[in-house]
Amino acid sequence: CGGQGDDSLRDNVPDAYEAEADNLEAVADNATTEAQEENLEQQADALEEAGAAKEEAIDDADVNAATTNAY
Repeated sequence: CGGQGDDSLRDNVPDAYEAEADNLEAVADNATTEAQEENLEQQADALEEAGAAKEEAIDDADVNAATTNAY
């Protein structure tokens, strides 16, 4: 974070999204209808994608900070 080599934020954010997605997938496994299951699985996929996007944004911010601090 901030270009200082502290990757805990970058790692924790997608991990949190992944954990929530795993919870949704567990609920989906116990859904009473196929439509409910599909909806929950789509929500889980969206969470995983959002977590990956946030991780990339944090990486980009690190690169930008490192570049800015280099001058």
